[in-house]
Amino acid sequence: MAIILEGSDFSPVMWGKIGNYQIRRTRLGKMSILKHVIPFDPNTLAQQRHRESFREARIRWKAFEKLGNLKYWQSQAKLHRFRMPHNAFTSSFVMAYKEKLIELGNHTSAINFVKNTLNPITYKVSQSRLDKESKNKQKIKNVFAHRQSSDYKTKLYASLRYLKDKGWLTETKHGLVPYIDATLETSLKEMGLIPLVGGFGTGTFGTRTYG
Repeated sequence: MAIILEGSDFSPVMWGKIGNYQIRRTRLGKMSILKHVIPFDPNTLAQQRHRESFREARIRWKAFEKLGNLKYWQSQAKLHRFRMPHNAFTSSFVMAYKEKLIELGNHTSAINFVKNTLNPITYKVSQSRLDKESKNKQKIKNVFAHRQSSDYKTKLYASLRYLKDKGWLTETKHGLVPYIDATLETSLKEMGLIPLVGGFGTGTFGTRTYG
């Protein structure tokens, strides 16, 4: 079961599983919608080499990049929206390895090249990351479009009625914000789903955090 509400910043607040999709939110508040699959791990030679590239990226980061190039990777992480600088570096390291693998045609030569700190590594764009971001943006657009449908509004009200009947709304700290459009604010206040004074997202709605 998934709970779908809307935050006071008008962004969707989602948890749980919907069909074959898993909805996750990071500690920084970013939402991602991922297809739920059971991973298959045949541990092929290609996978072993790919994992080795990640291991070597961690080693180079700790021993070299973090000590001498931290500011550069911090700037790249901020520019390209990575959560941490080492994430930006690791992505670039693996991309550099793949490029060298194609160029040299040999795993050992390629991994030794990127391991060598005399060979500088700069930020490289990952096409798979760009594709994933594009797909997530489209999925989020679909979520926003669905929120305008009568089916969504019906289910939302049914969910809120259920929460109210259970008494769970009184356990909220910041207030549930089941906002659809401004015209519905009065009816939601009458239902007791949002505070009569203070509007959405206030701290006047009980003692705990729910949802």
